[in-house]
Amino acid sequence: MFHANLKLYKNYLFNDSFVAKYPHAMPEDYCVSRTGTAEILRRPYREGSEYTVCEIAGSSGSATVVSRRFEKAGGVVGYEMKYLLPEAGGTLTVSLAGAGKDIISVSDALDGIRYSGGALRSHSQNVWQTLRIEADTDTDTALIRLNGKVVSRVPFDTAADCIDEVKIAFVCEQPAILLFTDLKAFPVPPLPEDYVPEPVMPEKKDGYVIGMNICSLWRTGSHYGWD
Repeated sequence: MFHANLKLYKNYLFNDSFVAKYPHAMPEDYCVSRTGTAEILRRPYREGSEYTVCEIAGSSGSATVVSRRFEKAGGVVGYEMKYLLPEAGGTLTVSLAGAGKDIISVSDALDGIRYSGGALRSHSQNVWQTLRIEADTDTDTALIRLNGKVVSRVPFDTAADCIDEVKIAFVCEQPAILLFTDLKAFPVPPLPEDYVPEPVMPEKKDGYVIGMNICSLWRTGSHYGWD
């Protein structure tokens, strides 16, 4: 076998893109439990695709939990994943846990994310979403981002000094499918003292709107040649 390129990552608690050319079971680092009838595997997104996803196909009344433990971390701990709910019928719940207790959970039933305090943000149906949770064990709060945008800062469900596990639960009221991939957890260091300050917006005098266009092809870590 010849590898055309090799990527090495550092400073992650874990970073999984689930490489699998053919349908395969979940890696050994993941614990899977279920009630009812549900199948879970990792597979190419489409036949011949280089992108790999994990798929949970659950029947009515099934509940599947996929968990992944990692080294304990405190302070601000980030977690990110991409997921797709192609149709109604199932609810995804993503939880960060520490010492066996769920600390903060975010749910999605098809078209919006929620937490224990209520709705957070709606989104288009049948579109891949990127969920990011930045959990701060010093303040017992979590900053929720969806598709790169800040949604809200919410309180922990349970106070915690550290985080060492992520849980992905999929509960089906009727037959449904969940796809997810690109799971990663990482410490979020504080900004340096000399970090670029917040910009000061000038007074509008000419009627123009000041904006910026960002091409995600050049975002660090998401482009073939700029990782």
